[in-house]
Amino acid sequence: MNRRHLRNRPTLADMARAFGPVDTPLAQLAKGYVAADGETGAPVTQNIDGRWIDLAPGLEGLAIAWRRVLAHYRVEIDVAPLDRMAGALSRGELIPQELVAECQAAVVALKRAFRKMDVHKVKSLCNTASIEILMSEPNTERKAA
Repeated sequence: MNRRHLRNRPTLADMARAFGPVDTPLAQLAKGYVAADGETGAPVTQNIDGRWIDLAPGLEGLAIAWRRVLAHYRVEIDVAPLDRMAGALSRGELIPQELVAECQAAVVALKRAFRKMDVHKVKSLCNTASIEILMSEPNTERKAA
């Protein structure tokens, strides 16, 4: 393995940026609580930029992005628990601890796979997925360039 190849692997900082926004709320849910928006009461998490975002759409977007990455690398990891969690949160349902454990297990598997991937390619694939999500939202304003 040459030096250039090693530089493309994710660092600890890359791992923290990629998974911090999901690790924190899952750890909170495992303890029986989650951060909530003061006005709406919706579950929230901080994204990698430090902005507070709704947790349910964030988990849904995470699942979409990782499906794209996993398909590119031909890795099979079940991210359906993240979809189920997002659905339950958006409906305001109580979250069973079994679902939290399934989500944590899926995230651990994603972390293991991420360690072997090219961090720049993963970022590119995730950016593409983010653009697709934004373009598919019906209420997104689009400005002509």
